[in-house]
Amino acid sequence: MIPVYTKIWGLFRNPAVRRELRQLNPERDYQRMVQLLTGYEFPFDMTRALELALFHTYASPSVSGLLARTGQFERHGQQRYDDTSLLISQFMQDGLDSETGQRAIAHMNRITDSTAFPTTISYSSCPPSSFIPSTGSTATAGES
Repeated sequence: MIPVYTKIWGLFRNPAVRRELRQLNPERDYQRMVQLLTGYEFPFDMTRALELALFHTYASPSVSGLLARTGQFERHGQQRYDDTSLLISQFMQDGLDSETGQRAIAHMNRITDSTAFPTTISYSSCPPSSFIPSTGSTATAGES
């Protein structure tokens, strides 16, 4: 059974999450590490990273041109954000190899420009690994 953690008083990080992270092998347990880091350790940072990723993606010439032609950003900007957030959350929380994760990735591939999806994913995963350590995080070398 995979442990489910709660925040102390609903706010503070749970030390048990850090203990589990220290015991995980990055090559074998990468998906669990993603779940713990995004769900318990840095949920605020990951949300900001997704927002920045979508901002960068929407600004790319191919995506901004498509959004302008279709009017999707003007008429449904919040829905675009919400849908993308939900799809990314599916494979980050359920796993890349899970049925729901595979369906979410397949759906993202169907609905996005071939350059937009990798751009969004890279922007949502790379910034946190860059700015979380600069905020005074106590992540160990194996965690960052």
